[in-house]
Amino acid sequence: MEDLRAHNRYPCITNLPDLPLELIFRKLKKQEDRNSFGLTCHGFLKVQNSSQISLRISRNYRSEWDSCMLEKLLNRFCNLQDLSLAGCKKMPDSDLIKLQKYGSTLQCLSLAFCRQVTDIGIGIISVASHCPLLSVICLSRCSITDSGVEVLAKSCKSLIELNLASCRDITDCGIQYISKNCRQLRALKITCCTKIVGVGLRGCSSNLAILSAGHCALDSTGVIEILSGGGLEYLNLSSPDKESTLGKGLGIIGLGYGANLKILDLEECKFIEDDDVIRI
Repeated sequence: MEDLRAHNRYPCITNLPDLPLELIFRKLKKQEDRNSFGLTCHGFLKVQNSSQISLRISRNYRSEWDSCMLEKLLNRFCNLQDLSLAGCKKMPDSDLIKLQKYGSTLQCLSLAFCRQVTDIGIGIISVASHCPLLSVICLSRCSITDSGVEVLAKSCKSLIELNLASCRDITDCGIQYISKNCRQLRALKITCCTKIVGVGLRGCSSNLAILSAGHCALDSTGVIEILSGGGLEYLNLSSPDKESTLGKGLGIIGLGYGANLKILDLEECKFIEDDDVIRI
């Protein structure tokens, strides 16, 4: 009995405050060790969950989506910086209102293939209003239009990467909002945005280094506007959506506007002639 009473005078490690436990958790490098840490007790699991900064929704969760799932996940992992909801086709636009409470730490968000995310509802508005630190967002194959892009561009001015691939209702009007407001943007993907001809990138920031614009309806004027920013290092103009004069605009590279350009992808550009290439 004496030995037992003596033992009880010393605090158990599971009763330590959260801060020391967080320091211990950060020292664990192997994932299996981190998983074992969380299985120790509820207190350890809480520390493990609050230390989680990246989350990708698994296929099982995507197929069994219900209206409470996102809130449960965000409540459990409350300090996320990187969240991928890619492929959650059953997630309704309204679920993104949960970011009002949990979006303040998010820096990267993927909504690729979330086809119910539109700018008619409150989804994009919630993202734009409640994710002040957002720097990377993927909206590939979402059902958004120029209106949604406008809301996003005016609120998330610190965007560094933006993926709008296959958002087929976006036009140069929407791209113009990005050019005017997102002056720190370094990478833009508008692949298969077949209503974009390129003039929306007029006055684009010299910070824009990567542009993927394959399968667009670019013409010579659009290409000139794209290159006018002067900072591009990678430019993909492959497979124009229709017969195009984009080759005529490439001559601006030879005038010094493409000084930083390292990679120019012209795959399947059937309407570019030898003379166009010679002028580069």
